[in-house]
Amino acid sequence: MKDPSQSIPHYAFKRYRLFKMDFDSRANILNTEIKDNWTIEAKENMQAKQNQIIAQLRRSYGEDCFDGKLARY
Repeated sequence: MKDPSQSIPHYAFKRYRLFKMDFDSRANILNTEIKDNWTIEAKENMQAKQNQIIAQLRRSYGEDCFDGKLARY
C-alpha cells in the first residue's frame, strides 16, 4: 500500500508561524489634527476618540503632572 503523504507535494506541508502583534495607534490619533473640511460627524467622532484616549492615559499614568506625561506620550 502506498503512503498517501508521498503523493502530496512537499510545499503542502509548510509550517506557518503566527506572531501576535499589537499596534498602539493612540499616539497617532492624539496627533491627528481635526480639519475644517471634515464633516461635523467626523469632527465629533475624532474629538470623542481623543477625549477617550486622554481619559485612559490619565487612569493609567495618574493625575500628577499629567500634562507633561501627555506631552511626552
